[in-house]
Amino acid sequence: MHPTAASFQSPPEQLLERTRGLFALLVCTCDGSRFRASRCMETDLRTIDELRSVPSLRLIDRMGAALGLNASQAAEVLATEPRGCATSEEIRAAIADADLADDSARLERLAAELQRRPTHPADLGLAHAVRARAAIARGDVAQAGASAVLALELGFARTDGALIRSLAECIRFESILATPWAAPTAAAWAFDRLLEVTVGVDPLDDDRGIRALRHAAWHAGAELRSGGTRGLSALARMQDLLDAAADPHALGWVASIAALSALETQTHVGDGHSAPLLGLIVRAELALDEACSESGDRLLLVRRTRVALAEWIARGTLGEIDGQTIDRVDEDELSRALLWFPTAQESPELRALAIEHIPRFQVISDVQA
Repeated sequence: MHPTAASFQSPPEQLLERTRGLFALLVCTCDGSRFRASRCMETDLRTIDELRSVPSLRLIDRMGAALGLNASQAAEVLATEPRGCATSEEIRAAIADADLADDSARLERLAAELQRRPTHPADLGLAHAVRARAAIARGDVAQAGASAVLALELGFARTDGALIRSLAECIRFESILATPWAAPTAAAWAFDRLLEVTVGVDPLDDDRGIRALRHAAWHAGAELRSGGTRGLSALARMQDLLDAAADPHALGWVASIAALSALETQTHVGDGHSAPLLGLIVRAELALDEACSESGDRLLLVRRTRVALAEWIARGTLGEIDGQTIDRVDEDELSRALLWFPTAQESPELRALAIEHIPRFQVISDVQA
């Protein structure tokens, strides 16, 4: 995370992020071994990986003790207030980080911050572009379209060209490849227009090359989607990109884009032509599963959940879902997915599946009705 990005997290998220940071420090003292660090805490590693809310005092005490801190010292470290973002440059750096993290909540807070403290009229246009990116991150294409239209009406500063281009590219490709549950929106033209207004602008870069790999994966995915199994060069390029994605965040983007693209393409080709696509799907999903089990990073979990949703939709479209085989793991996966991507309920396959097979979703559905 960028050092300024914590300023735009809610207090529980800040505490959760600092707890993970404290555990990362413990891992460093254990020669980089997360398992050894968890043993020092006398805590199951899964408890750390699945931490999604404010940590208990017992957990803080154990983590502090493993680092040689008493409970009050550990709590003081976690309670330390981060330095706030003071400049527009820092806000923009935090937006770029939140984009790479695919974090809708942080993007929404950053957009709100731009609207509260605009230093230039074009800040309001950027704020709506960030809102569009946040909407895409949670799978809401309709809201993204509405925000993108407002962004275009308000305009942007020339100095924000690279950031706008990065946001626009993500909005456009994610709306096509990563939201198979979304109905077409009349404002989809705005996604293309956002890219058009930044033609000739050099894209943002990052130290780990994640954006370049993400960009290449989106374009290979678009070619695969349009060419089907005829796009063998796109399939080969996807395999090469998976080989190159050594960084966990790069892998999260590349593997999820590969799987999403292949899943959608698979629903439109005959069974006799789907073997290469199936091979890409299996490789990408296994890579995501392995990365998730090793780190539990939020980006990896979010991207894996997108793939899981797309797979359920593809199976429903192909008539491959047997309700008798759905177990508790499947229920948990669907419940989490629909919580993170609520507009996925727009998919007839997912909604019917959830209402019929997930008791907790039946209650939510009854309340909404």
